[in-house]
Amino acid sequence: MPTGASEEEEVDNINKVMEAKLRNIKGSEYAIVMGDWNASVGEGGEENYIGKYGLGKRNEREQKLVDSCKTQKLIVANTWA
Repeated sequence: MPTGASEEEEVDNINKVMEAKLRNIKGSEYAIVMGDWNASVGEGGEENYIGKYGLGKRNEREQKLVDSCKTQKLIVANTWA
């Protein structure tokens, strides 16, 4: 997983790989994506993807994670009660 010190290109490449893998999920299969994304998705929640128990302020890199969750219909589970 990329760290906070990683270049944006590396972060984008990991997101592309993850999205490609998730596109291969069929029918009633489920996927659990786990890892330390080094992202603060922010307080207050966002639609059905981010719960109201996030921490900190969101920056551009964290926004990429949120956008990816929306695209892939994923949730950030540890932000929910």
